[in-house]
Amino acid sequence: MVYGGARSTFRVDTGAELNVQKPGGGTDTLISIERLEFSDGTLAFDLDGNAGMAYRIYQAAFDRTPDPLGLSYWVDAMDNGLNLYQVASGFIGSAEFASVYGSNVSNLALVEKLYQNVLGRDGEPAGIIYWESELNGGVGRDVVLAGFSESPENIAGVAPAIADGIWLV
Repeated sequence: MVYGGARSTFRVDTGAELNVQKPGGGTDTLISIERLEFSDGTLAFDLDGNAGMAYRIYQAAFDRTPDPLGLSYWVDAMDNGLNLYQVASGFIGSAEFASVYGSNVSNLALVEKLYQNVLGRDGEPAGIIYWESELNGGVGRDVVLAGFSESPENIAGVAPAIADGIWLV
């Protein structure tokens, strides 16, 4: 759905249905809408789709809330065919990832930091052994990062931060 004004001039109420109050009066009630476009950006509601996955992988990779400009870049890249593993690989190769996880981090240290940074807790022994074994067996770090990012625990943990939509510029 496209609206001609800036986001700040509209009131968007989320819930079972999406209500958009227009600046001149009137309300649109919307159901099953993935994105609302405004003159100054887009409010994304595809929380199980590209916007949600990009938000979660960004947060998982860098242990911080995504900045709107960077997040918008990666959502656009995913909308245009990049998959989650390719995004994860791009993040893993970045200077910011190296500053968060270390430039020559061992598989074990990476797994332990992923538990802390993504899930906010120490890993259970069986989980640490599983992920370290996967890495030692040749599974790519991109696959492991995506696994943490899209885990039910992380999806539930991130949900409150994105429940009212994800702002893209």
